[in-house]
Amino acid sequence: MGSIKILILILGFGFIYTNTYAKKNDSWSDISQDSIQMRSPVDFIDSYGRYTVIGVNKKIKLVDFGDIEKNKKGYNYTLKNYGVQILNGSNIYNVFKTTTTLNSSVDFNLLYHDKKVVVFRVRDNSTVDYIKNPFKSFLVNTYIYNLNLNKFSTIPVLNSESDLTGKQLDLLQGDQLIFNSKKGTYTYLANIKYAKSGKLGVYKVELNDSLKCIAASQGCDNIGISSAEIETVNK
Repeated sequence: MGSIKILILILGFGFIYTNTYAKKNDSWSDISQDSIQMRSPVDFIDSYGRYTVIGVNKKIKLVDFGDIEKNKKGYNYTLKNYGVQILNGSNIYNVFKTTTTLNSSVDFNLLYHDKKVVVFRVRDNSTVDYIKNPFKSFLVNTYIYNLNLNKFSTIPVLNSESDLTGKQLDLLQGDQLIFNSKKGTYTYLANIKYAKSGKLGVYKVELNDSLKCIAASQGCDNIGISSAEIETVNK
């Protein structure tokens, strides 16, 4: 009987030890998920903290950086600070950080990737409700990131506002990225439904192999090249 009690105690302590010192799963290192995504990356992400795999030691994640308290003319309000991070080799880079309202819906869409570049689009559909006259906002940006150079181009696709009904918002109806291997150019195409005219238009941007804009429907003045900022170094 005494031997049985001792055995139970040993097993019990073993259970406690195992659970107490269990390794916490790294959000960048879900091995089971990685093996699936290497064959077929996740194209659409609509929640913070999720990532998609685009290659060996190359992953992208929609990140919630926390809330920011603001004060304007004595009025306090809170904004959500979010962005996109890329695990590129041993380093993690912030491609961008920005803010939105707490009453918002943000999603990420992977449009294209190869060994050299990854192209993704971010939509921010929000209600700006911390001001006297609230309104709806629809913001769309597309990013073309060069994995070798750690540089990216930002294509501002849409920045539309409307009253709370949202009937006057311009909307994205679909987009894609096409790579022309012969010319070495990237062409971004977006179908946009314009609220005022009710018509569907095509927004087109063409970039060269260095991600420099060479032609755009609304000109290249607002399409520049930036470097992603390093966040941390994995040891």
